[in-house]
Amino acid sequence: MSPSHSKDIQRYKDETFVPIGDYFVLHPSQFVLGETLEWIHLPKNLCAYVVGKSTWGRDGLIIATAIGVHPNFSGILTLEISNVGEIPIRLYPGFAIAQLFISFVELAGAEEPMPSAFQMQTSPRGRDAEIEDRDTILAFRKRLESK
Repeated sequence: MSPSHSKDIQRYKDETFVPIGDYFVLHPSQFVLGETLEWIHLPKNLCAYVVGKSTWGRDGLIIATAIGVHPNFSGILTLEISNVGEIPIRLYPGFAIAQLFISFVELAGAEEPMPSAFQMQTSPRGRDAEIEDRDTILAFRKRLESK
């Protein structure tokens, strides 16, 4: 991974705001990050799973490839949205394209759940490999430098 990875990847990303009443066209083979209108907070004994609605899935709309919501999470949910179908799909703000399943969880061996990298987010964002994978990246650099 290059030292300028974050800057390089930003060249390929666009940010679009879709006002209520307007729509976004998701074309076949297109992938976008979307955000929920709802802010949620899960207590430390509950987790949730984001699942796409089958009525949309039958048109090729796939939601939330990373579906788990950790206990104690607070924030909006970022939906990973793909159109694997063959026709463009119009998405309107407020459409119910996903659903949240909440589960009781017994956490063994930890008083507090592991922190989420996306805790308290207020807009969708991708992962920041330079921060989240810093230890792994440094270990690889050390290995390469020692050769």
